[in-house]
Parts: sequence; C-alpha cells; structure tokens
Amino acid sequence: MKIAIPQVFKKMHHRYCRWHITHPWAYHMKKLYKEHKGLQEKIEALLNWPLQPTAFEAAWKQTIEADGIENDIAIQTFWDKRKIWMSTYFKNIYCGRMTSTQRSESANRMLKEGFVNSATSLHMFARQCLEAIEHVDHIATQETHYSQAAPVRPCKAEYDEKLSRVYTRKVYNEYKKNLDEQHSIHHRTRSK
Repeated sequence: MKIAIPQVFKKMHHRYCRWHITHPWAYHMKKLYKEHKGLQEKIEALLNWPLQPTAFEAAWKQTIEADGIENDIAIQTFWDKRKIWMSTYFKNIYCGRMTSTQRSESANRMLKEGFVNSATSLHMFARQCLEAIEHVDHIATQETHYSQAAPVRPCKAEYDEKLSRVYTRKVYNEYKKNLDEQHSIHHRTRSK
C-alpha cells in the first residue's frame, strides 16, 4: 500500500492506522503503564489533543523524559513512525472526521463476524461480500423509509405523537402494545 497509493491515488495521503501501529506493542505498553502511574492518560491525551506538530513534539519529549522512558523500544518506535500515523501531522488534510482506516476496519469486522470465516472459499467470499453490501443497503433503505413515513397517530396525546415520530415504526408499535396491555390490566383491576 505504501508504494501503490502514491502511484495510483496521486492526490491522496496515506495515513497508517493507529491500531495497527500500537497493537503489536499493547502488552508491552500495558506493563509500561503499570510501572508509570498516569502515563497512559498523558500519552492518550497527546495523541488526541489538537496540537500542531511543533507543540506536539515538545509535549511528547517532555512527557517521555519526565517518566524516563525515552529509551523504551515501543516509545522509540512510536516516535520514529510518528509522521505516518499520529493525527497531529494530518491536521491540514480533511479526513471526514474519521480516524485512519476506521470505515474499512468496521466493514472488515462486520464481514468476519457475520458473513465469512477462515474456511470460506474465494467464490463464497465474493458472494458473502455481496450479501453483506446488500444487507447494509437494505437496513439503510429501511431506516430511510420509516423515518420519512407519516407518523402513526392512534392516540391524541401530544407525547404519543412525538413518540411516533422519534421511534421506528416497529419500536413504536411495541410501545403501544405494552401500553395497551398495561391499560387493560389497570382497567380490569379498577372495575373489580
């Protein structure tokens, strides 16, 4: 990808996924965080703060030196790769408020958990991918349809009308069914 993206997508910027950079060091960092109280919060704050590169680099060095971990292998790796994954170096690039490969990672997880596994053949993988896309489109279409449908108004109460606009038709009908059941129980109890 590192070689192909600049050749094929000449105007795009390739940003590495934060998870893919940090995940191999998760166990190591967990130990480091146990040894240095408050370090995790400091590092995460640095990674999430909207600092410009110069301010970020100064704050990073100050944090690392204060905890005496400037020679730690994971910290050195993060620092050496900082310009390809840390958000501070991508501030001038519009990313649609997404962090790195968030959208594709979400799709990958959905495919792996609901449509394919390690035993899936290539042609079945293609078929399952198509079914996954159709499933997502179907859900999106259904939500659009129900959000545009006229509200159900079986009751004149103002709050009931508001609920019919806020809830999906299915949830609203379930609510009405439960409400009607409660009303019937209450009415039968009262008349005895």
